[in-house]
Amino acid sequence: MGSQIFFIVKLFLLSGLIAGAIKYLLPLLNIPATTPIALGLVLTPPALLATLLAWRSQSPLSRPD
Repeated sequence: MGSQIFFIVKLFLLSGLIAGAIKYLLPLLNIPATTPIALGLVLTPPALLATLLAWRSQSPLSRPD
């Protein structure tokens, strides 16, 4: 039970770091406000987390024997 809570806390922290980077660092880059760029920025965090979770589920270390 403790490892599940630790994993959820890590996901929240990673998500918060990504959200903070989008909010505070990306405005410094002077990216033009176009629809494809906005869509990419909105969909990147969930896509990264889904990729990490899929990779973790396929990892032999995460499978109990």
